[in-house]
Amino acid sequence: MHFDWDPDTFATGITAMDDEHKVLVGLINALAKNRGTENRDLLESILKTLETYVKNHFVHEERIMRRMNYDKFQAHVAQHQSFIRMLKQIESEFQKQTNTKAVIETTLSFLKEWLSQHIMVQDKAYGRFLVE
Repeated sequence: MHFDWDPDTFATGITAMDDEHKVLVGLINALAKNRGTENRDLLESILKTLETYVKNHFVHEERIMRRMNYDKFQAHVAQHQSFIRMLKQIESEFQKQTNTKAVIETTLSFLKEWLSQHIMVQDKAYGRFLVE
């Protein structure tokens, strides 16, 4: 399950955000590449790196939206908070399960779907707002 970055599909028009989105895609791909490993420490490290990077990205993105008085700021932040809660649930589930492969497969599907939809709809909307 490789996640391909397609600029025609995912570019928001804000270079800094697009660059950060590419890093997120890379982290998802790192998780996908290692999904069959028995090395729980490696998988946990990727998940923690992903969570840390996501939090930093959201802070950066929210700072931009706040500066530009984005009219859908609160709704966008609520989506970010929901995503972070879901990442914490994933980490908790990962810690409880002995079958990490199942958790990682579910996680990969969720991450790819959520990030794709979030970028294509919400992030592109604030990108358009910024250039108007």
